[in-house]
Amino acid sequence: KNWFIDIDLGRAVLARHIRLTFPDRDGARPLRQFTVYVTTGARIQATADVFKFEPVYRTTLPNHATSLTIPLEYPATDTVLTVDPSMTIDRDRENRYQVIQYISIVVENQSSEAALAEVEVLTVGDNISIGATERGAFLNGTVAAAPANLFDADINTTNLITSGRGDQGWEAAGTWFYVDLGAVFFVDELFLYVIRKFEGTSGNHRGTAGPGHRILVSDGSQSVGTALPVPVALDYGELLTHVDPKTDLLYRIRYKFRPRRMRYMFWHGLTDRDWQ
Repeated sequence: KNWFIDIDLGRAVLARHIRLTFPDRDGARPLRQFTVYVTTGARIQATADVFKFEPVYRTTLPNHATSLTIPLEYPATDTVLTVDPSMTIDRDRENRYQVIQYISIVVENQSSEAALAEVEVLTVGDNISIGATERGAFLNGTVAAAPANLFDADINTTNLITSGRGDQGWEAAGTWFYVDLGAVFFVDELFLYVIRKFEGTSGNHRGTAGPGHRILVSDGSQSVGTALPVPVALDYGELLTHVDPKTDLLYRIRYKFRPRRMRYMFWHGLTDRDWQ
């Protein structure tokens, strides 16, 4: 009989570590031999909750510790980009995280005293995009479908950007989307996760962050006019421009910046070509 504990965090999170706490008393002792697995929550079957788990920790000797911290990071150095030129960060620390939703703890040495008291997951920060669909609003151009899927912390729902004719420019082709978060927040980071080819059920048609994009933001201050295709004229400022993340093979990007008041966001491609 298999012994395991499966945990659903409820949404995908950027996790720094998993901490396990064990009791140590008569009748309840730490798990001795076990493996901890995680997954982003990307389904590998379209019609069932079946996931591909990866191990992040495995005991090599019997465990007697009452507390165990498992750091999470990707095998290769991830990309943390600072938007403000003068901003300094602990880059090594910021690169130590992993996107997870499900945790599975598989017990390999079964005994009547085997016990686990607590599982703690430390995340990077608060995800203020949760609830944006209920609080706010979304608009999009013709080739930038379903932007709300970028704000639900569900790896299985995606925003799809397709190419225009290549000679129209981003606005005419519709390579843009608009987001109203529904309230003003102080924001100091944006995270972009790209579905790779054959990740989950994506097949061969995904796999890049595109040829480049620009993000403009506003706290809702009024403007006398705007050239952007948005419902209300607001005072937008440029947050960032990222040229050609596709060529750099970037799949997980954390844009770090000093806290900004933000409610509205306008994203557009730098071109309408080479999105697929």
